[in-house]
Amino acid sequence: MRTSIGRARRATAAAAVMLLVVLGVSAALIARYEEDQRDALTSRFETRRVTATSFLEAYIAEVFAREKALGGRSLSGSVTSQGFVRTASEQGFSAAVLLDARGVCLLPNPPTRLR
Repeated sequence: MRTSIGRARRATAAAAVMLLVVLGVSAALIARYEEDQRDALTSRFETRRVTATSFLEAYIAEVFAREKALGGRSLSGSVTSQGFVRTASEQGFSAAVLLDARGVCLLPNPPTRLR
């Protein structure tokens, strides 16, 4: 009788140890999976940042080049307020300012009070 109780206790202890091992391995796998998911999310955001940066750099360079060409072609010499507003609108700008060589605002569009 004692041997069967001893065997039952050993079997129960072995089952408990096995359960703890399975739970430990499962917890480790879940932790690793979550870490991999965090790393993947960080990588995706970094890729998005690089892509957005490249897009914005190209877009801004294109806008500046267009402004420079437009300024040399349409806005050199004497410029009227109506001509400036029309030129800005034709180029798709919802807001624009005409600056002199020193950077002083000559014409704002839409018109506002200058300080």
